[in-house]
Amino acid sequence: MHRRTMFETVVSITRHLLAGASVLVAALFAGPSFADDDARAVKVMIINMFGGTPFPFSEASAFTSNLGLTKSIPVRGLSPDYPNILCNSDDVCQMVAGEGHANVAASTMALILSEKFDLRRTYFLIAGIAGIDPHEGTTGSAAWARYLIDYGISWEIDAREIPGSAADPTTPVWPYGYAAIFPTDTTKQPWNSLPSIPTPYHSEMYQLNEPLLQKILALTSKVDLTVNDNATARGEGQGPAERHSVRHDGR
Repeated sequence: MHRRTMFETVVSITRHLLAGASVLVAALFAGPSFADDDARAVKVMIINMFGGTPFPFSEASAFTSNLGLTKSIPVRGLSPDYPNILCNSDDVCQMVAGEGHANVAASTMALILSEKFDLRRTYFLIAGIAGIDPHEGTTGSAAWARYLIDYGISWEIDAREIPGSAADPTTPVWPYGYAAIFPTDTTKQPWNSLPSIPTPYHSEMYQLNEPLLQKILALTSKVDLTVNDNATARGEGQGPAERHSVRHDGR
């Protein structure tokens, strides 16, 4: 009885919190759906996840210095570590959102709701660092993405507890703990299964604008990224990748 009472209390509190959150969201979006006439029109908004250190030790610094982003515009709600949007005279701007899902979501929401910018005709460039299969590229390679994947909602069982381990000596033996989101195969090879489509998340994958991607790739695919002898030597034996080239992930 005590457990049931606790459960009912938690459900009641959760309902009130959700109701309050709904009111808050409604209030945030109650304003006009267009920018003020005196808002700054932005041609390109660059979004990086971290900055604060000189090039090449942060994602943001190369853009900040090379593009002359010297105009600092404070925006309420941005990360306290990066409270300003930086712009130049060509209406190219940069937001450093902070790392992690929560920081990026909160900073992007603050930017969108700010009345200081007109983003109706803005191109957004999300630029960040990442690892890569050495057969596909090496350190210093540049790639244009075709898909954005929310890796945070992936399904995983602790490798110490997967089937075939000492904690669960059953078959089939799993080679690793990851499984597809809502796998279609739950018995034979869940780790190698396709996900059930659509999933209830509706946010696990986004495909970017393909015509725009092809245009950008055409403009940048011949860019020669400088490679010194030391980097070339370090890259030997890493696989048949096109070293230090511009490419896109078309898979």
